[in-house]
Amino acid sequence: MKHRSIYRSLLWFGFAIGVIPVLAFGVFSYVKSSGEIRSHMDQTSTDLLRQLAGNVEQVLKTADTNLNQVVNSAAVQDALYQPITSRQFALNNSFRKNLSNLQSGGSPVADVVLLNFSDNWLINNERLYEFEEFPSKDALLAFNDLPYDSTWSLRQTASLGSPSSELSGCKYTIALSKKLPVRSSEKRGLALAYIPSCRLDQWVDLESDFQDMFIIGQDRHLLFHRNPGMIGMSAMDTGYITKDTLEGMAAQSGQLEVKAGGGNYTLTYVRSDYNSWVYVLVTDLHLMTEQSTQLAWVTFFIFAAIVSVTLCFVWLGSRSMYTPIQSLLQRIGNRQPAKQAQNEFQLIEEHLEHLSASNSYMKKEISQNTRQLRVFFLMKLYQGQLKEGEVEEQITRYGFGERVKQWDRLAVVAMQTDTLEGTPYAPGDADLLLFAANNIVEESLGPEICLPPVTLDQTQITLIGAAGMSDEVFRRHVYGLTETMRRNIEAYLKLSISMGISLPFGSVREAARGHREAADALKHRLKLGTGVTIHYADINRGHHSAVYHYPRQLLHELTDAVKLADEEKALALLHQWMGETFSTEHSPGEYQIALVRLLNDLMILMQESGIVLSQLEAEEYAQLYNELLQLYVPGEIEKWFARRLLEPMARIFQERGDSQYRNLSEAMIDMIHKRYDSDFTLEECASILHYNTHYLSGVFKRETNQLFSEYLAAYRVHMAKKWLVETDMPVKDIAERLTYNNSQNFIRFFRKQEGMTPGQYRERNRPTGGL
Repeated sequence: MKHRSIYRSLLWFGFAIGVIPVLAFGVFSYVKSSGEIRSHMDQTSTDLLRQLAGNVEQVLKTADTNLNQVVNSAAVQDALYQPITSRQFALNNSFRKNLSNLQSGGSPVADVVLLNFSDNWLINNERLYEFEEFPSKDALLAFNDLPYDSTWSLRQTASLGSPSSELSGCKYTIALSKKLPVRSSEKRGLALAYIPSCRLDQWVDLESDFQDMFIIGQDRHLLFHRNPGMIGMSAMDTGYITKDTLEGMAAQSGQLEVKAGGGNYTLTYVRSDYNSWVYVLVTDLHLMTEQSTQLAWVTFFIFAAIVSVTLCFVWLGSRSMYTPIQSLLQRIGNRQPAKQAQNEFQLIEEHLEHLSASNSYMKKEISQNTRQLRVFFLMKLYQGQLKEGEVEEQITRYGFGERVKQWDRLAVVAMQTDTLEGTPYAPGDADLLLFAANNIVEESLGPEICLPPVTLDQTQITLIGAAGMSDEVFRRHVYGLTETMRRNIEAYLKLSISMGISLPFGSVREAARGHREAADALKHRLKLGTGVTIHYADINRGHHSAVYHYPRQLLHELTDAVKLADEEKALALLHQWMGETFSTEHSPGEYQIALVRLLNDLMILMQESGIVLSQLEAEEYAQLYNELLQLYVPGEIEKWFARRLLEPMARIFQERGDSQYRNLSEAMIDMIHKRYDSDFTLEECASILHYNTHYLSGVFKRETNQLFSEYLAAYRVHMAKKWLVETDMPVKDIAERLTYNNSQNFIRFFRKQEGMTPGQYRERNRPTGGL
């Protein structure tokens, strides 16, 4: 044997798979790393911008939410429809207290203004004004011309006429304007919150590695810049931005390469979903070039070291690789091969063939064990020892999935031998006879009709299935198969047998119940004698074995009503639940089980919602269970659930939900105002807000006294009327913008709402004449 030639081959092989790939990988890594540095810096810039945008938006959203709470208060809503004078001290003090609260607790808001141009009054932190006499009234009225009801914009501080000393230190002010009333298309006033633009420095913590950073508003002017003198100027004054660059920033985020001041730069930008501000970070490409050069030298020295180490490992590895071959040859050297081997590998090949033969034998053993596992699975299935999810999984695992999927009618057949007296068999032959009966049944019916028979407690159990049959036809079909089984067993084994047949069912998950029914039917041979086939339908009036029905769907509706603080609906659903529970005949113990389950479900709702027992005037859970189990009259039980649980829980949810419902309804209204020209649905709204659709529908109805679809349709009509009067847009285009596929459908709906066609509305309401 040429041991040394194999050793040299291993050396060359080790060099080929060790050193050459390392060298190739080194070159590839350098080329790839250069690109990865750029990609890493781009990703780092994007992540940093998103973080900075999040910091800024968190502050802006807090101010927005606080201002919403003020303008939605009852006092402000009432004041929008009445004049206010300086003599109304209580109302003035209430307004100024609410406005000053917006500026407390670390709030970024420096000044707040509430004005009613319809009733000619304005109030800020200083005092109450007649709006017509306010020096900056024209600048404030300009906010009413903005396209949206709620808008962030940049204004010169001097034009706002604010007395705030914090604002006077900044040339520009970031203003949040809200048109009032919020839910009305006819606006009567404005709510304004002012934030000094200088404060953005506090929320933008920028690393020094980046060249520059600025924020561009919707009007393409700078809201923030490292150089405060640039604030308020056009974005194109930065030197990095051109008109084409701004148009290239249409996506939500990205990178652009630009040239400015003789250098090359990367602009990384992120566009805000909240207010469409664009956050821009400037990176000098010269920094990337320096890092790439450093990486090149580091890569060279690392891979030089790796190649040296690899050469050593190739030499040592080749010696190590041959050592196992020698050891293997020594181990099999005492065994004589069937023919003379030419080299070590041929000798090893012969012994591998021997191992392959052994492997085939092992596969046969595994196949036998698999059959035993199938039998074990079927026994657990009939005994109801599998979880619902395990049934489908293991049905597929053991190869029964395809045939079971085709069956829409199933039944279980239980078979027992009547007696061994008068037969050539001894009592000890019972197990062997059942094994033989299993084979006979499996061959008589075939795998398309049944699952393999198994034996449980000296009873053979067989699951039979079929497709496309009614219950009566399937019953006759199963009876015919049992007669075939009887004839074959009597012919081959000379035995008398009896069989029980379950009621038909529709899913293999019900096999355990089918097994119980078939076994129960078989027990009636005590009265009917031997050699009989007994249908469970004949002994249980055609009904499945009792499984107590728990009104779970009503429970879900009941808990939803409690969460919505709809006490009246919750009590009605409780009454319905009680009626359904007590409508069928059961034992007292079963009724008590259902009532305890209801109490358990309500206790779970309490725990998930953070409601403590003391809020229900109870010291421990056992107290509630003891009170319930001492009641025996359905009417008293229903009153107990209402008084002790539902009414207190509904009140707690009511107290929690008032402000939450208002915020949710405002968010939904804002979405409608922004998405009315798309196929916007309640389901999409629920997905965005991460709430249940039914829950949101109830909240919106409660807060607006309108259904979501009604409000959406009304707002679309409002926009249609606006376009008809203010633009020359054709009716067909208006219909398309409002998501109507057919303009005739839009015309019919408009006529139903307004009593006239869109064309007639345009003619009657469009202004005539002019300068």
